[in-house]
Amino acid sequence: MKQAQPQMCLDFMSSTPFFTGVNSPVADPQIKKQEMSGIAPELALSEMVVDDRVLRLGKTSWKNLLDTAIATGHTELYESSQGEFGLRKPGFRFGPIARVPEIAVPYLRERLAARKGVQKSRHRGH
Repeated sequence: MKQAQPQMCLDFMSSTPFFTGVNSPVADPQIKKQEMSGIAPELALSEMVVDDRVLRLGKTSWKNLLDTAIATGHTELYESSQGEFGLRKPGFRFGPIARVPEIAVPYLRERLAARKGVQKSRHRGH
């Protein structure tokens, strides 16, 4: 008879996520504010969990949600009348992400500017 081997429990989550948000088309996006001073936006967004119900990513990080949205053509960062920022496709009135965390705005501006620079350099090369 074989002797049972001890099981190893692996914990890949080294810390608790900053918060959980919900990105949903039927309700206002719920974003809990957290103090994140001194943390790079990219790192903070990768630690922040969101339950995405629009792009159907499920529970993921805000960084992954935003990168996926940009990769699928949602490249316009817009400001709502309430002073909050969202992400949508150019020319559309609404987008899949109606409200992003405040810390995401500088990250998105940087990513969108870099994307625009790559597109311009490709255009010049042809």
